[in-house]
This record gives sequence, C-alpha cells and structure tokens, in this order.
Amino acid sequence: MIHEFAALRFTGDENLADRVYWYLTEFPVCVGEAVFAPVGPHDKLQLARVERTLAGEEAHAPYDVRLMKRVTARYGDRTPAFGETSCTEFGGLKYDGRHFTAYHVLVYAEEMPSNADMVGGYGLDRVMKDEKIDGRAVFEAIIRGHGVLLVGGDGKEICRTLLDFLRGKPAAEACLREAGLDAAARAALFDALTRQRAFGRNA
Repeated sequence: MIHEFAALRFTGDENLADRVYWYLTEFPVCVGEAVFAPVGPHDKLQLARVERTLAGEEAHAPYDVRLMKRVTARYGDRTPAFGETSCTEFGGLKYDGRHFTAYHVLVYAEEMPSNADMVGGYGLDRVMKDEKIDGRAVFEAIIRGHGVLLVGGDGKEICRTLLDFLRGKPAAEACLREAGLDAAARAALFDALTRQRAFGRNA
C-alpha cells in the first residue's frame, strides 16, 4: 500500500520551528502549503508549512507509520459539502496564540444536508435541529465524543458561545455555568473542542 507523507514545520511555535516533523496525509498537499496538524501528547491543532512530500510503501516511510499522526486539513478549509448543502466547520478557528479548534467535532448548516451518508462519513453522528436548539444537549454530546451537526435555529449562536468560551471570555463561561456545566464538565468540553481526534481510513 502506498502512503503519502508530508514533512511539516510549525513556524509559529518557537519550541518546534527548528526542525521538521513527518505526518501522514490522506489528501494531496504541496510544498509551501499551509496545513493544520495535531501536535504533542494532547493533539492540539497548530498551523504548519509543508516543507517536503514523499510517497512510498510503509517499509520506506521516513518514520514508523504506526506512530505517525495525520495532517488534518488545509488552512482555510472550513466548508465541507454534504451533497448540495455547504456547511461551516467549527474546526480551524484560532483560540489562543498558536492553537486552533479541532475538526470533525462541530459543524453548522443552514438547512438539513441532502446526503445523510456524507454527514456520517465526516464523523458527525448527532444531528440537532430546531428553532431553539438545546445548548446543554450539544455540550454534553461533544463531551461524550460525538461529532455534532447543528442545523438552523440558534446553532450559530451556540458555535459563537463555544468559541468565546475557548477564548476565555467570561460571559461565555457564565453561559455554560447557567447551562449546568460544572468546572470538570467545562474542562472536558474545552478538551473535546481542541483535541484533534484521529480521523480517516486508518484512524
């Protein structure tokens, strides 16, 4: 089996920028392209530049394939399409000096996608749609590791609240407390929104 590899340099992190790190990629990337990839033991998403690409069998991999992480997405790629319905990814949004929100956790759509199979294939196994979406149900589903698709209603506002929460805004944290999330639950929600889950054909 032929694998695609990319050597990444995390130019925005002074602790990592002095060397390159090899990743698997399941989509084509070009030298010089900006991509997102998980870093460190907590798999937090950071921006990197592709320094080199390579294709080959596992025996000729630049590093042990079993230990390699995967490139998550191209920089700016935040509009997955499910059939004819374009959606907005919560992933790829900067929430602190060098980290970005995780992909395949939360997606918003104005209307129900026409192709439900594509929604599931993207890692979303919970669909919530209503004029008034239950925010606590969304938060709890994310904490439990589900991928959530919000359709219409106040889904955009829920996404905005979650991003403000990650950015440390007191009003957003107060909103989560009012929804019944204690300190442990809020910490678990933060981790679920920022830890990049393995996703792909060999995840």
